[in-house]
Amino acid sequence: MKVIQLASAIARKEGHKSQARIGDIREILSIVADMTYDSPDVVEALIKLGISRAKRRKKNASPQS
Repeated sequence: MKVIQLASAIARKEGHKSQARIGDIREILSIVADMTYDSPDVVEALIKLGISRAKRRKKNASPQS
C-alpha cells in the first residue's frame, strides 16, 4: 500500500474526502514514518493503541443484555 492510498483510506474512514484533508493526513503519516525510523518504540506504541482500540470497539459492539 502506498502512503497516498493509506491517507485516502484514513480520510474516507473519518468521512473527509477533500484533497486538503488527505494532504494533512499524508503530512502526519510522514512525520510518524520519520519518528518510526528514529525509534522502534513508536511502532510498539501504535500497536498497543490498535489493541486497545480493538478491545473498545469489540466491547461497544457486543449487545447489551
